[in-house]
Amino acid sequence: MQKPPASEGGKSDGGTTSAAAMKQYDMGDEPERKPFLDKLFSYLEDKGSPVTAMPMISKNPIDLYRLYIIVKEKGGLLEVSNAEVHSDWMGSPERMRGRGH
Repeated sequence: MQKPPASEGGKSDGGTTSAAAMKQYDMGDEPERKPFLDKLFSYLEDKGSPVTAMPMISKNPIDLYRLYIIVKEKGGLLEVSNAEVHSDWMGSPERMRGRGH
């Protein structure tokens, strides 16, 4: 999957999304992945909170797009938090790494 040019949220200079975080684009080939990540990274950069490293849980890389899809499938953040179903997939890091990782 092709990463966006620097002008589209793919910047890696100070205060912007890091090159390590840009690996999120390569964690799967879903057609919705790039638009989702473009929008997420742009939003976070605009808020002054760019993704500065690959997101990790227990030293396992987290695929932000897969995380979004899983939470959405479970009914959204409120449902996941209230039902504490996060433990279902937290114990399964391979589910959060994307394909081939």
